[in-house]
Amino acid sequence: MEHTAKDDPPRSAREIPCPYTGLRVVNRIITDLAVIDVNADGLVLVETASGVSEDQVRPLPAHR
Repeated sequence: MEHTAKDDPPRSAREIPCPYTGLRVVNRIITDLAVIDVNADGLVLVETASGVSEDQVRPLPAHR
């Protein structure tokens, strides 16, 4: 999965406008930039791709 959409916002979202098919079923998100675990405290950066910094993975303040 690509880390951001074409207009550049992060693909993860706090609210989903469509009906849920399952809640709390995702434990890990893998994108072209990083591996991110999902836990009770939120998202935890596990690993970045070669040459990718943590700052490149984190959303810009406007997207939070």
